[in-house]
Formats: sequence, structure tokens, C-alpha cells
Amino acid sequence: YYLIAKKWWGSEIAGISALVYGLVSANAFFSLVGRMDALGNLSYSLLLLLHICSVRQEKKWLHFFVGVAAILTVEVHTLGLLYLTGLTVYYTVTFVQTIIREKKLNLSSSAVFFFLGAGIAGVLYIIAHILPDPQAYFVIPNTCAICQDGPIKATIIRIWKLIHLRPIDAFLVLLVLFTTINQRKSHQHYLWILLGYFLGQMIFNPPSYIQYAQHLVPLLSIGIGGTVVFILSQLPTEKQRIAQTIFLITALLVLGFNWVSFAAFDKLPFPNAYWMPKAAEFEYIQEYVPESTVVVSSALYFYPLRDYRNFLAFDSTLEYGLTIREESKADFLTRMDPKVFVMVGEAIENDPDLQTYVKKNSFMMVTENLWVTEDLFHDSEITR
Repeated sequence: YYLIAKKWWGSEIAGISALVYGLVSANAFFSLVGRMDALGNLSYSLLLLLHICSVRQEKKWLHFFVGVAAILTVEVHTLGLLYLTGLTVYYTVTFVQTIIREKKLNLSSSAVFFFLGAGIAGVLYIIAHILPDPQAYFVIPNTCAICQDGPIKATIIRIWKLIHLRPIDAFLVLLVLFTTINQRKSHQHYLWILLGYFLGQMIFNPPSYIQYAQHLVPLLSIGIGGTVVFILSQLPTEKQRIAQTIFLITALLVLGFNWVSFAAFDKLPFPNAYWMPKAAEFEYIQEYVPESTVVVSSALYFYPLRDYRNFLAFDSTLEYGLTIREESKADFLTRMDPKVFVMVGEAIENDPDLQTYVKKNSFMMVTENLWVTEDLFHDSEITR
């Protein structure tokens, strides 16, 4: 983030701003959930770094590799499509502007090289991933129970959740949007990519879970860097250095607060970054169940059970896997041999395969939401 923002805006202050926001935001989130999202953000960041290096060096052949890299981000995480859309909008606009300015079709422009790289890599991606089994590739979007109908509804829900659950992030998004639009002449490069990102959200319509907002962090961190540089530039020259000093001290305090609150007091710097339930069932597991045990639960309960590395999410994700592998649920349970089911009481009652497995392996009900094998059952406050 530091390198990208510094190159983007030509300012070390911009780089520091992006660095601080990236560390604070990521620490509050990625320690809680999906490592795949962390890898996604890393790939987007490398893509943006390659892109700004290509723009600053004015070497057209580098834009070819930007196109290839944009497809590779989709290889890491499907929401790389949002960054692919953002860059597509940017290069399309620059291509049109070049035609208008030069009054002729320029087939050696940077945009042509980008589209050539993305096109070749895109065809290879389709051949490798989609053509062998289109049904399996699209099983998630085709069976998504949490995706909203229509881009407008999804966008409204996405905005509401950001404001409600991540108010600081929502404020920063609005601040960056205001600055970018207000300074669109000097910020148009960033503006087109940002608008393209939002367009991609409407086209591909990912679930509106608040954790998906984290995919915006690499792009938002750049915008925050540009916004800080703009704000400081509005001050008189003699006051700019004082303002920069105050900014750097504030940035250090924010980072310190972030680390201390999270590490020392187990408090999240961002409130409601993710739902972390506290229940007696989790206390029972932590006290009586070895950490090597296969624990089955909802993905939402990953964080309180994060020390159990054989955690299995029993939700729609499992259904996707069973469909792709053409494996029955009964065979899956036998193969994985779970010893604990937590917070899935209704699921056990309504699922014949689960009922059969629980009876066959002599599970005992600790609470209506917690089932364990006989050897893991202990007399405790929760059982009484």
C-alpha cells in the first residue's frame, strides 16, 4: 500500500496514509476470517503496483502484463473480477481519449496492450477452468442462497451494511469519493478505476456480507493517500510542515491503539468488524475437546473455534463441495469422522444423514446446540 500510494500521488505522506489504513483495517479483519480473502487483497495490491509502475514508466509492453495479472487475480479470488472491471474502464476511457486527441485509431496505445494481455490470459483461464466442467464452475453463483436479486437491491443492502457495521470505513469511502470527484481533473486516473470497481460490483453482484467490503481496501487505501495529500495541500506553505508532523504523530498513535487494543485487550479497533458470539458451548469445547478434534459448525463460528484447525463449515459451502465431488453427505461424514457438532441442533433434527451418523457414533447432546461423542462428554456446569 505504501509503495502504490507513494508512486500514485508522488508523495511519501500518501504512502504512509495508505500503509496506516491498510494495517489498521486488515488487522481488525483478517485475523478473524478467510485467509483466501487475504490472498485476494495481496493479489489486487500487486496488480495495482504493476499498473502504476507501468503508467509511470510509460513502457507500453508492461501494460500487457497488467492485463495478464488482472486475470491472475481472478485465479486467486473470484472478486478479482472487480479490479479487472476497474482497469477495463480506465483503459477504455484512455483509449477513447487517445482517439479523440489524435483523431485516429492508435493500435499501439497502452490500452491495446492491456486488452491483448487480458484477452490471451482470459481465453486460457476459460479453457483451463470453465470449459472442462461449466456446471461445477458456476455451482456457487447458480445456487447462492444469500445473493440478492438485482444489482440495485444488492447495492442498497451493501451500502447500508457498510454504514451500519463499519461506520469508519463508510466515512472514509464518502470522503475519498468527495475528494476524487471534486478534484476529478487531477484524480481522474483513480476515479475511473474506482467507478469501474463499483460497476463490477453491480455486474457480478457478490453477496452483501460485510467482509466482502474488505476487497475494496487496496483501492480505498490509495484514495485515502490522495485525499490526505489534497487536504494538506490546501494549507498555507508555512503550516504544511506542522500539519504533516501532526499527521505522522496521529498515524503512529492510531497504529499503536490498533495493536494494543487487539493484542493486549482482545478488543477490535473497528467495532463490529465481524460477529463473534460468546456462548457456553464454546467454553465447553475449549475446556474438554482436544484442539486436534474435527469440529463441525457454521462458518460464522470460526473465530471462537479458531484454534481447532480441523474446523469444518457445515453450510452451503459444504453442499457446493459435495456437488462438485459427486460425494454423498454420509460418505463425507464417514471420511472426515467429526467428533463435535456445535450450534447445528436443528440441522441434526432435519437431516437424515446427520441423524444416522450421530446415532451410529453414539453422540450425546450436551445442549440443544452441542453434540459430542461419548468419550468427550463431561459432567460440567453446562450439562447440569
